[in-house]
This record gives sequence, structure tokens and C-alpha cells, in this order.
Amino acid sequence: MQTSGTDDASHKYTASVAPPQGVWTSRPQVPLTHKPPPTKSHRGRAFPTPPCKAAVPRDTGHNSNALLHTKDGRNKPGGVACKSNVNIHSLSVATQDNYYWYDDLQQVKRHDRGDLTPSSGPPYTGIDPTTRQQQEDFTFDETGNWNQFQTQSPALVQTRTHDTANQIASLTNPSGIIQPVYDALGNMTTMPKAGDWTTSNTLKWDAWNR
Repeated sequence: MQTSGTDDASHKYTASVAPPQGVWTSRPQVPLTHKPPPTKSHRGRAFPTPPCKAAVPRDTGHNSNALLHTKDGRNKPGGVACKSNVNIHSLSVATQDNYYWYDDLQQVKRHDRGDLTPSSGPPYTGIDPTTRQQQEDFTFDETGNWNQFQTQSPALVQTRTHDTANQIASLTNPSGIIQPVYDALGNMTTMPKAGDWTTSNTLKWDAWNR
């Protein structure tokens, strides 16, 4: 392989450079081009959330007495759109299915838990409102950070702000919520306790930021 150019004194030079072993090189006469597959427009939506069609069994238990045996359905980009708990339904226990809605960037914008609808599915289109046990809604900023989280059971509407490092700067709700604190390296040193927003957890880091 030859390279050519000029040095600081504007003298032209040509040098032969052998490619190192193990490095793949292309012939100059063979252009390397990539032609992306054609895309379809869905009224400005890159990936609209379709009905949950595929129901691929995924065994998560180890025996016939396991309570968790789910069938997952995915949307076109591959995101999990629904989960049906087969064993729970066989025991006549309801409200343990899950359905997920996505935005154009394939971020989960809503999650419901209850019984999938219609009962004749798949395909499924959501959760039966009369069986809904939980609903979560998420909104995001331009960089993908949550700026609002809302849940119905338990009822909570929380907003969040972020600093220039995309770290959570502040939280609202519930009343008395613990605010996050960071050290000079950006490690979180104070955070709300899981399951109790008003109780703090203190985090300590070693010299390797672990």
C-alpha cells in the first residue's frame, strides 16, 4: 500500500507502507459502500407500536409447579410489547399480565399490568381497564432522561431535572423526598431508599469509583 503527501518544506514524497498483520484492507478499486434497507413512513413515526402479535413461550420456571411461565410478544423493532403469565392464568389468578407502549425512539412510555385484551388474543392491544392493577407513564427529555414519571397504583406524579452531566439534579414528590447528592467525581453519595422516598441511603466509593 502506498501513501503520498508533502512534508513541511512542500517536498512531495511517496512511501510504501505494508499493512500490519491481522488488519483487513480493501483494494482501492473496490468502493466500500453501504446501502441502507428501504424504510417505510408511518405518518412520521419510525416504529409505531403494533398489536402484540408474536407469543413466543419462554420458560422461566424449573418444574411444572413453577408460578412463572411467560409468553412474550415483541413489536417490530424487537421490544417486549406484552407478557402473558401462563401458569398464573392456569391457577385462575388474574391481573398478572403486562403490556408496554413505546415512543418513536423505542423508549417505554407506558406500562400497564392486568389482564391482556382481547381475551381471544394474540394479537393483544393492551390491558383490560377493569382488571388494571398498575399503570406507569414516562416522559423523556431530548437526551432520553426521564423528566416525568406517573403511576396510578400507588398514585404518584414525579418530575425530575438533570444537570449538564445528565445526572438527576432534583426530584419532586412525594413530600419530603430525599434529593440526590454527588461527589466531585460525579458519584452519587446520597439517594432515596428503595421503597421509601423519604429515607436516605448513603453511598461510599473507593479510589476506583466502585
